[in-house]
Amino acid sequence: MKKIVVLGGGFGGIATALRIKKKLNNSSVTVIDKNNYHTFTPALSKLASGMISQEECLINLSVILSKKGIGFLNSEITEIDVRNKIVITRKKKVKYDFLIKSIGSETNFFDIAGAEKNSFVLKTAIDAINIRNHIEDTFKILAKNTQKQDKYNLVLIGAGPVGIELAGDIAHYLEDLCNIFNINHHKTAVHLIEKSHQLLNFNKKFSSIAKQFLNEKGISVHTGKNVKEIKKGRIIFDNETHLDARTIIWVGGIKPNKLIGEEKARLCCIKGLISNEFLQSVANENIFEAGDAVICYDEEIHKQIIHNAQAAIDQGKLVADNIIRRIENKKLKGYVPKKYPVIITLGDKTAIFYINGFVFSGRFVSWLKAAIRKHYIYSIKR
Repeated sequence: MKKIVVLGGGFGGIATALRIKKKLNNSSVTVIDKNNYHTFTPALSKLASGMISQEECLINLSVILSKKGIGFLNSEITEIDVRNKIVITRKKKVKYDFLIKSIGSETNFFDIAGAEKNSFVLKTAIDAINIRNHIEDTFKILAKNTQKQDKYNLVLIGAGPVGIELAGDIAHYLEDLCNIFNINHHKTAVHLIEKSHQLLNFNKKFSSIAKQFLNEKGISVHTGKNVKEIKKGRIIFDNETHLDARTIIWVGGIKPNKLIGEEKARLCCIKGLISNEFLQSVANENIFEAGDAVICYDEEIHKQIIHNAQAAIDQGKLVADNIIRRIENKKLKGYVPKKYPVIITLGDKTAIFYINGFVFSGRFVSWLKAAIRKHYIYSIKR
């Protein structure tokens, strides 16, 4: 019986584990994750803005995996012994024949001084709840100041899909909080900062629609602004101008997760740009990768493929198939990146859909994204 260990309970890891167990009954599959839940990350902006509950985007890993006969170890990984094929965690050591690294990504602060220390991020459900609680607590303080209500600035840095969606959702959230705490709407402001001169680099029409919506919601969009430093409550730009804010949220990009130290990372191939066309480690044929740690490029447009949930799921399925093919001594399948649709919700009633240059928006798109979330959660729970 082959022992297959999956590192990470995200989209790629879960897709790999479920497919292997379904197609290869005579196998031992174990998922290792420091969290005991799987997060539907595309819904985190909704959680941060109070539009959905934790239960609507978190799924208990041990419950869904045990139903499929898959083992789950809730522990932090400390080291990988590639030579002896052992994953070392804080709780126990786990032997493997095949290893799948789907450990996701971490926030990329691009070495900007003070960015990590003085801003919120949105990577996990805990991050989302921290943002929501911080905003609500700030409004409670503002509401107590009956003599003079201070100006409340909220700044998001990074105008990619996550930044735009979060800006729209939070603007809607602030409207609700102003009504609840009887605060003048004009005393609050949301700013979206972007280094490039366009909100979304892959389509001008998409960018134009998003910017128009953000402006209609009263969100100030600042493009071509390069952040030099972030201090507590202040963003400093490279031209030495600044913007003060009570809440600063960094959504400026991601990088492959550092599972272990740099030296061991090279030994164990834990960094990006390390997979061949089969999503197999270039240094070890028994190690495969899926999800945000995989870096793929569209050769036609010479641009990096956007990481999203569907890409991670497809990579996970391919990894599962290739492991089975290795066991059966068959030729491996190459990974061909797809152009996935991008759906960005803008508040609670509208969204934008983009694929292959085709763009449309409206309430139906917003409903579609909510339906996708519900279908996905249902599909892995059953």
